[in-house]
This record gives sequence, structure tokens and C-alpha cells, in this order.
Amino acid sequence: MHSLAPGHLARLRFDTRQLVTLRALGEYRGKQRLYGAQSPEVLGDLRQIAVVESTESSNRLEGVVVAASRLKSLALKDAASRSRSRQGVAGCRDALGLIHESGERMVVRKNAPIFACYATSWWMRCPPNCKPARPA
Repeated sequence: MHSLAPGHLARLRFDTRQLVTLRALGEYRGKQRLYGAQSPEVLGDLRQIAVVESTESSNRLEGVVVAASRLKSLALKDAASRSRSRQGVAGCRDALGLIHESGERMVVRKNAPIFACYATSWWMRCPPNCKPARPA
């Protein structure tokens, strides 16, 4: 990955607008940590919304359509899923859960999104740096 090589980084040049944006990002990062410490319940609600939206979008890309009323219960809970569409939603839910729980320890590779869907099943073979938790 040459973008992290010292020579490549030394050749980078930024204009004023880009530097202002980078500085603002650094400032907001500090505010994000403060907000996370002060309002964990709000962040939890936002996370749930993001999980439902992401699950819906991912499944729509795969051609899987589930009623909105059923999607939320499948995306947020361990609801029973008998049909193939609902199993797809549950798999996406589990993949997102894995990413949220152990994302900091995961190594990102070019096939990571594909792998995430399969890693939710603990019996599947995983790369050495990713160890999904066994279901309770």
C-alpha cells in the first residue's frame, strides 16, 4: 500500500481549503469522544437506526426484500428467520454486530465485506486475525 509510504506522504501538498477541513476533522474528533461519554443512550439509538438502515440497504443490493415491519425486528433482535430472505437479513445483522463488537481488532482486506457475511457463522473458517464469537 504505497499511500502510507514515507516518500508518498512527503510529496503530498494541500491547499488552504483542504487544511481547514483537516483541522476541523481533528477538532470534531475530540468533540465526538466528549459526546460519546456524555450521551451514550443517544449514540445507542443512532447505532440501532444505522444497523437497520445498513441492513436494509445491503439486502436490497442483493435483491432481498423484507417488509419494513419485519425488517426492524430481524435487524435488531435474534428473531426467528425461516425464509431465505429473512435469513439474509439475520446474516447481515450478525455481520454488522461482529464489525461493531470487534472492528478495532479486525484487519481490513480487500475481501473484508464479503468475509464479514460468512464470519458471522462461527463454524466457518476465519482469517487468523478475526475470531468471531460463538453464539450463546
